[in-house]
Amino acid sequence: MVKASKARGVTAGGDWGSREGRPFGLIRPNDMTTIKVLESGTQERRNAGTPPHCVWMGPSPSGVGSGARRLWRGLGAGLLSLPLLAIFGTVAQAQVECSNPNPDGSYAVPEGWELIPAGVSPGSKFRLLFATSSTRQPSSSDIAVYNTFVQNRAKAGHAAISDSCASLFKVVGSTSGVDARVNTDTEADDTDAAIYWLNGVKVADDYADFYDGSWDNTDSSGKPHKNEYGLTRSVWNRDFVFTGSYNDGTKAISGGRPAYLGSRPFVVVAPLDSRSPLNNRNEADSWTVLGRYYGLSPVFTAGSVITISADAPRVTEGESVSFTLRAEPVPLQDIKVRLNVRDSGDFARRGQTGTKQVTLSKGRGSLKFVATTQDDGTEEDHGAITVTVRPGSYIVGAESEARVRVSDDEITATL
Repeated sequence: MVKASKARGVTAGGDWGSREGRPFGLIRPNDMTTIKVLESGTQERRNAGTPPHCVWMGPSPSGVGSGARRLWRGLGAGLLSLPLLAIFGTVAQAQVECSNPNPDGSYAVPEGWELIPAGVSPGSKFRLLFATSSTRQPSSSDIAVYNTFVQNRAKAGHAAISDSCASLFKVVGSTSGVDARVNTDTEADDTDAAIYWLNGVKVADDYADFYDGSWDNTDSSGKPHKNEYGLTRSVWNRDFVFTGSYNDGTKAISGGRPAYLGSRPFVVVAPLDSRSPLNNRNEADSWTVLGRYYGLSPVFTAGSVITISADAPRVTEGESVSFTLRAEPVPLQDIKVRLNVRDSGDFARRGQTGTKQVTLSKGRGSLKFVATTQDDGTEEDHGAITVTVRPGSYIVGAESEARVRVSDDEITATL
């Protein structure tokens, strides 16, 4: 994947090619490698229906991570007549992994992850939707075939989507065996979330809104639609998505015949230039035709989960008490964590209790917090130092409080 720098006549995010019309490359912002285009001839922008050829100029794909492997087709014969390209640097892309779900089944993404939609606050849940840039026939009756198709597109798409998260995308489509709303876990008893275009605007406030027959911010041009790369799609005549569904996410019947994915001779489609998102008056097309599909992400929760634990269960007065703060996933920007420190006794030194704030630095998954106690030479009952994580620009985890017992060393033994 490449990112253009100072290329005359080329805009980041636009397709471009030679004047003869051969597709050359897709100029994408925020990708793995920064290049500069040194033009010896005139180039013009063109609009290709699918991601065109792309040049990989960097480490061997076999030796890099999943984000760097998001490469399109390699160097073609037509490239030799095109401008010279030179590498000027590498831009790392931050990914999050979908390996440890929250109790509600969502996956935490740290504040600063580039695909958190604008306006989404810490703790809010959201999902990402895209229309595939590539096409396939709706000939299979197995929903797993279509899930795999959109998952592979997600893996090949935006660099911020890791393979583990991409593998959890599902097709918004119905077959004879399953409705779209069941396949995508978007029913009333599932963990609800707002839905946004991948790297774009809001689609729906919640699942009820998603299936009400009209998506937010959608007009007849279809401009809000995004593909798996997070790029705005240009809608052409007869550009459509196979859904096999009614607008409520259930399997469709058209003309008295089954019209869900895998049906013959027709499958329900949703034209991208229509205001009806999943079903436009039961419009259908042949099962032999190539079409696009909607892919929907798992539920994400914005913000790292902050937890705290005590490093030792007990200390003697005069010793320090130590706690460890952890952030999962690792933050992509500095997080200011608010704490409340309490002393059940009279052991903490002056200034050690009350509201405190510490900074968990970008790229660090843990931080030590230390409070000091005093040996006052006074006989007193044992006590404890307790630290509680307070709400902030993060998610407070289940392990939000930790305590260290403090023993008094002046207590006289009773005989």
